[in-house]
Amino acid sequence: VAVDLFGGVGGNVIALARMGFRVYSVDMSAVRCAALKHNCRVYGVADRVTVVQRDVVELLSVPEDDTTPGGGADPMRLATRLGLDVPPFIFMSPPWGGPDYISATSFNIAEGLALRGDDGAIRLAGDQVLKRSLAQAIGLMAFIPRNTTVEALNALDMGPCLLEHSHIDGRVKGLSV
Repeated sequence: VAVDLFGGVGGNVIALARMGFRVYSVDMSAVRCAALKHNCRVYGVADRVTVVQRDVVELLSVPEDDTTPGGGADPMRLATRLGLDVPPFIFMSPPWGGPDYISATSFNIAEGLALRGDDGAIRLAGDQVLKRSLAQAIGLMAFIPRNTTVEALNALDMGPCLLEHSHIDGRVKGLSV
């Protein structure tokens, strides 16, 4: 079971479903969820995709009184919230904070991947999005901006990971971690 925490209208969701995964797609927007359902029907994968209109910050929340070892590490927490019997593998291509990241020398994960409210205030810092996701899954794959440094990833202290540069027309498009 794969969960795309930022499913949008389904580009990655549909690709995962076509590879044979059972996919749960999360998005806050009713408009994007409706578009995803339509796109899944068009591409013939509607039977393998469950669309969940929920807030990622709420889904990844850890109760303040949580005493789970490892800072809230519980692979079944997200599974239970989504009605799954097994812990999921999480895929995410979170919003990168707008086009300004392209011109920056390096990408700030905490601020750039932060989930913000309508008022612009940070609801969940980007590093916490990654850490909480990993703590609530059997694995995580995140597609992040190409100017994210290895040092920034190491600073997250999330353990060993693979880093792949995604190329299009000879240029690095992004990083898969």
